[in-house]
Amino acid sequence: MTGVQTCALPIYTLLYSISEEWGGDAIVIGYGCELIVYSKTAIENELDNWAIQLLTQYPNASEYIKRNPLRAIHYLSNDKIKRKILINKLLRKKVSIPFFDPVLKDGELWLTRTNCDICKKCNLPLMTEETSSYLH
Repeated sequence: MTGVQTCALPIYTLLYSISEEWGGDAIVIGYGCELIVYSKTAIENELDNWAIQLLTQYPNASEYIKRNPLRAIHYLSNDKIKRKILINKLLRKKVSIPFFDPVLKDGELWLTRTNCDICKKCNLPLMTEETSSYLH
């Protein structure tokens, strides 16, 4: 599957992303990288996610917890989903925990629907030229 997506980002952002422990945040948070997907099949096969994973570095969770136990405890005390995952792993339970709002996980929504469809699905106000003029 060649040519299904392209990626544009400044070289210093890429170098930071792969050289620093939490460097992936430079790409994942905000606008550090523009990934253009040309194929619906690429989204269905999650190639966009794989591309971002190849460009980012994050610490291994179990190693990071050992090095920074207090920070990990603080993080887990504030994140209900991650806390549940950890407890289930410790108890060796096989439980599926949804990470995403089902509406937002629907890749089809963003690729094949109109702006109006997306607004309706996400309970956002419909924007018209008249209403958008209030934002300026």
